[in-house]
Amino acid sequence: MSEVALHIEQLTQQVQLLRQSQDNSYKALSTELQGLKKSIQFIIKENQDKYLTTRQAAEKLGVSSDYIKKLIYKDKFPNAIQPTGNRGEYRIPLSDVQAYLTKAKAI
Repeated sequence: MSEVALHIEQLTQQVQLLRQSQDNSYKALSTELQGLKKSIQFIIKENQDKYLTTRQAAEKLGVSSDYIKKLIYKDKFPNAIQPTGNRGEYRIPLSDVQAYLTKAKAI
């Protein structure tokens, strides 16, 4: 085998090892994210009475659900979570809603 062919063979093997490593990293990350999602869903089930949907928070504050979402985007409910992904319903801790209500009454 020529020196160039040997070098090409070594580079090919390195590329294959790198691809396998990336695939394994992706799979591990994906598995970890799935685990985190399940953990969040479990926490919400365990603390269901302590978290509100946007609709429940809106009713408590006397505003619309859309307004609650705007407040979430403005980080007025810093502990709000979206356990089912980007399109899922937000969950807002009751303590965040109560803190917002207290601040609103103080103004």
